[in-house]
Amino acid sequence: MGPGEREQRSVDELEHEVERLGDELAKAVSARDLLIREVLPVNEAGPSEDGLRHRRVFSLAAVLVLLLGASALIIKHLSGPQGAQRAPRVKAFTRPVKSPRLRSQRTSHPRRQATIPLSTLSVLGRVALGPKGHRVCAAGWGGHLLLLDLRDDGVRWRIHAHQGATRDVVFANDGTIISAGADGAVKRWRVRDGALLGILRAAGGAAVRDLALAGKLLIVGVEAPEAEVYRLSKEGAKLERKLGGHKSWVRAVAISRGARQVATGDHSGKVRIFSLSGGELVREVVASKQWSNALAFSPDGAQLAVASFDKRTRIFEVSTGKRLHAFRGHSRRVVSVAFSPSGEQLVTASHDRTAVIWDVRSGKFSRRLRQHRYTVSSAVFGPKGECILTACTDGSLRLWPRALPIADNMRMLGKPGPGELTVRSNTTGERMRIKVLSSKGKVLDTGRETLAYMLRSGPDDRQLLPNVKLVKHLYAIVNHFGRQREVLVISGFRSDEFNALRTQQSRQVAKESRHRTGEAIDFRISGVGTSTLQRYVKKLRVGGVGFYPDSQFIHFDVGPVRSWGGN
Repeated sequence: MGPGEREQRSVDELEHEVERLGDELAKAVSARDLLIREVLPVNEAGPSEDGLRHRRVFSLAAVLVLLLGASALIIKHLSGPQGAQRAPRVKAFTRPVKSPRLRSQRTSHPRRQATIPLSTLSVLGRVALGPKGHRVCAAGWGGHLLLLDLRDDGVRWRIHAHQGATRDVVFANDGTIISAGADGAVKRWRVRDGALLGILRAAGGAAVRDLALAGKLLIVGVEAPEAEVYRLSKEGAKLERKLGGHKSWVRAVAISRGARQVATGDHSGKVRIFSLSGGELVREVVASKQWSNALAFSPDGAQLAVASFDKRTRIFEVSTGKRLHAFRGHSRRVVSVAFSPSGEQLVTASHDRTAVIWDVRSGKFSRRLRQHRYTVSSAVFGPKGECILTACTDGSLRLWPRALPIADNMRMLGKPGPGELTVRSNTTGERMRIKVLSSKGKVLDTGRETLAYMLRSGPDDRQLLPNVKLVKHLYAIVNHFGRQREVLVISGFRSDEFNALRTQQSRQVAKESRHRTGEAIDFRISGVGTSTLQRYVKKLRVGGVGFYPDSQFIHFDVGPVRSWGGN
C-alpha cells in the first residue's frame, strides 16, 4: 500500500470515528432526557425551576464531554505524520506590521521578527525572494500567486495562476517569475503587473512537484520517474532532455550555480546527480529510506543538502557521495532547505512549526525560529544573507533579522571574540552576539545596524543607528569587566512619541533625552554590581552617567560630562 493510499485510509477511519461519536452523542442525549423525566421534579405546569436548571447543566456537561472527546481525536490525528498534509485553512492576521526606518541613513538591515499577513491567501506554500531582496512571490495552495513588496508590506498583484495548488515559484534573471502547479503547467509572468507572458509547459501532463532555475536552464520535477530540463528563451522554453533512472516519483530537484549539475530526489529517498554538459549520471546516493522532500546545492556546488520525510537533513559531498552531516532537530518532516549565500549556514523548515538554522562547518545547531502557529512550508535566505524569510500554511510570512548566532545560554553562543558584544534586550528577551569593532578598533557599520535592532524603540519598533562614540565606549566598558559578560539593555533608542509618553509616566525622563538621538543607553552588565559599574563609568569622564540603584541600571550617554542619581 502506497503513502497516498495509507493517508486516504486514515482519513476514512477518522470520518467513521466522528460518525460513531455522533451516534454516541445522540444516545447520551436520549438517556439524559429519560433521566430527567424519572428523577427531576415535575408538576402539572411542567418541570420546576430547579428541574430546568439541572437539566440545562446536565445537557451542557454531556455535550461538552462528547465534543471534547471528538476534538481530541481530531487534533491527535492532525498532529500525526499522516494528517500533517491536511493543513487547516485559517484566516491570517489582519493588521500588517510596518517596517521601521532608520533615521540617520537607509540600510538593508531588516526589521524585527514581524509577521506579514497575506489575508488573500488562506494556505501558503513556497515563496521566492527577488534578486534585490525586497520582492516576495508567494504561492497559494488554492492556485493563487501573489507579489509582495517588503518595503511597505504592500501587495502589488494577486492572480489565479493554476488549477489546483501552485506548487513552486522562482524569480528568473530576465525580470520575470516562473510558477508551476499541480495541473502540470509551468507559466511565466511579468513582475511589474503579473501579466501572463507565456506557457512553458502545458497543463494536463504529470503534475509538477518542484522547480530549480540557474541562468537559462529550468529543471522541472514532475510526478513521474524523471525530471525535465528546459532551456528558456524570449519565445518560450525548449525541452532539451529528460533525466530518468528513478523507480518512483521525482519529488525534489536542485541545480548548482553555473548550471553544471542537477540533483533529483524521489519517493524512495534515492538522489541522483547528473552532469548537464552531457546529461550522464555522475553519482547516486541513498539519503534515507523515506521521501526526499527538498534538495539544495551549496553556492560552490561542492555539497548537496537533502531534506527528508524522516525529520532529518543530510549533507553529502558531491564529488565522493560521502555523507558529511546528518542534522537532527525537527520533530516532524522537513519540507524545505536552503543554503546561505556564503554557504556557511543552512536553514530548514518543517511541519513541526519551526525553522532551524544550522552551522554547515561544524554540523551543529545554531538557532531555532519558533513563532509560527502552523506548518512552516518554506524558508529562504535573503540575497546577501541579511535575513531569513519563512512562510506558514496559515497564510502569513515572517521576516527574521540577520542570521547571527542567537541562543538561550552562553554555552550555545560560545566565547565572544575580540570586538564582539553579547547583548540581551530586557524588553523582548532577544539575545545576540554582535561584532561591533574591527581588528583595527574601528566601529563596523554592520555592528551598528544590528545594535540598532537590539536598541529599537519599545512600543513602535523604530530604529536609529547608535552614535559611533556610544558604541565604542560601550564596548570599552564591557571589555574592562570581561567580554564574556552580557549587556542587558533596559532602554536604547526612543522615538519622539515614546519619549513623550515616558515623560508623562515619570518625572525622571527628560523631554530632550539623548535617547531620542541614539546617544544614550540604559544598561547593566551581568555579574557586575550597579554601583561598581557606575563608579567606573563616571571615572572615565566621557559623558553623562545616571545611577538608578532601585532599578539596578545606569544611564550612559556621550553628551557633556555630568552625573546624577535617581531611582
